[in-house]
Amino acid sequence: MTSILVTGGCGFIASHFLNYMVEKYPGTNFINIDKMNYCGNVKSVKVKECDNYTFFEVDIKDKEWVKNILESYNIDTIYHFAAQTSVDKSFKSPLLFTEENIVNSHIFLETCKKYNDGGGKIKKFIYVSTDEVYGESENNNQNEAVLNPTNPYSATKAAFELIVKSYYKSYNFPIIITRSNNIYGSGQYPEKVIPIFINCLLENKKCPIHGDGRIYRNFLHTSDVIKAFEKILFNGTIGEIYDIGSNDEIKIIDLAHLLISLLKPEDKKEDWVQFVENRDYNDLRYIVKNDKIEKLSWRKEKNLLEGLLETIEWHKSNPTYWKNNKENENENENENENENENENENNLFSDLNKYLFASIGKIKDDVNLNIYDVD
Repeated sequence: MTSILVTGGCGFIASHFLNYMVEKYPGTNFINIDKMNYCGNVKSVKVKECDNYTFFEVDIKDKEWVKNILESYNIDTIYHFAAQTSVDKSFKSPLLFTEENIVNSHIFLETCKKYNDGGGKIKKFIYVSTDEVYGESENNNQNEAVLNPTNPYSATKAAFELIVKSYYKSYNFPIIITRSNNIYGSGQYPEKVIPIFINCLLENKKCPIHGDGRIYRNFLHTSDVIKAFEKILFNGTIGEIYDIGSNDEIKIIDLAHLLISLLKPEDKKEDWVQFVENRDYNDLRYIVKNDKIEKLSWRKEKNLLEGLLETIEWHKSNPTYWKNNKENENENENENENENENENENNLFSDLNKYLFASIGKIKDDVNLNIYDVD
């Protein structure tokens, strides 16, 4: 593997992956494409000056740009991180998630397949999915073949997993899928629970708790998950699905109390929590199995307390890191929420129609179909 394309590389997890991999493997080229939406930040990539790193501000649905990058850099491996990932936003704008996580990702996958046709150029296409595709877990007898997503975000991730797997079966396309627990660490956009709680407490605001806070989540530090991605990159089996899990399960209310004890040790915990309206649906817990990833000699190394202390220090040192992004996000949400949803719907069906008619045209050209009426 000498030339790796990373999508969404200015996002939270992918930027950590690039920062780790680019310096560790100077003989490998890393090409980052990112359309730079509200939760992307070029500052998150610390390896911009490295000779083996290249960045393009490109949308994954831009077939010509993606095709040119694949060919110009002789891409042999793809790590597909790019996605809309906010569960709360997916309840408000589900069509946006369908467009971004299914339609645009499918356009990207098809472009990669066409580049690969007949030449075996791509060695691995690794799709970064989520534990949420399993839906609510009641025990650890998880069956990786059974998907039961319960919110629009996880449904779109599950849907694209099925498309990816179909390319493996239909076209022998060399795919791998990863499903991890909740990831946290430095540089995470403050729409996820840990950075939200830390920022609120640093700003002397209460932690907003969905419902009664008695849902469970497992948390995995970025330093651990990127090492799992490294193992999968070099040793993962084509066609396989790898869960990447943590044993740091904690109730959200207890997570808030833990952070309060670290940031407001003299205060009463109940003084710094505020219970807010629950999500339309909120899974009790997600459970994944680590047996496959552990066979690749991966083990989680950082415990939750250690990771939280490091993350708190980062937030203290970077209080305005996301200021401009947050202001832009708030403006768009407040002024254009309904307009954007209508636009997403129009764009979605426009893209689907263009893709459909282009495909029909190609079929007619390829097999020289005769169209006629049947009495």
